[in-house]
Amino acid sequence: MVYEIIEGFRSGCCTNILPARFDADGKCFKKEKEQFSVVESAIDGYISILLDRYYTSKLQPDRGMRVIDGFDSYGETYYSREQIESVLTDLERFVRIAGGDPLDPEYAEFFGNLPQDKTADVIRGDARTSVDFYSRFAARMRKMLRNMDGFDMIVFIGP
Repeated sequence: MVYEIIEGFRSGCCTNILPARFDADGKCFKKEKEQFSVVESAIDGYISILLDRYYTSKLQPDRGMRVIDGFDSYGETYYSREQIESVLTDLERFVRIAGGDPLDPEYAEFFGNLPQDKTADVIRGDARTSVDFYSRFAARMRKMLRNMDGFDMIVFIGP
């Protein structure tokens, strides 16, 4: 299966990703011309495990009664540039290792240290799809980071 990375906004079952910033009054501005979209199942199946790892509640706006402790697939989740750099470092490491020799000790260590959950099972079971998607996703995110111009966060907006 090939997961598309779609330039611009896409409604429906897609997660939209774009630069954001807050002003001194807490108003959020989003740089829509840098926006891209990815089908929700690719985010949930391949990226959310890393977004959860680097999530911090202090960057999230007040959601009223809705309390989320981690990446929110159906709302807005904000990450700093540094957090996204860490996610991309992990993705690029995975691409390098998973595309390598299964007999390499680093390969065994990496796959052995993934959590025992459904997302990790998908990644382990379909490394080729993971490598392809992660490579393209990381490249598109790196492009976004280069073009942020005054925006200091990335927001993932779920369907």
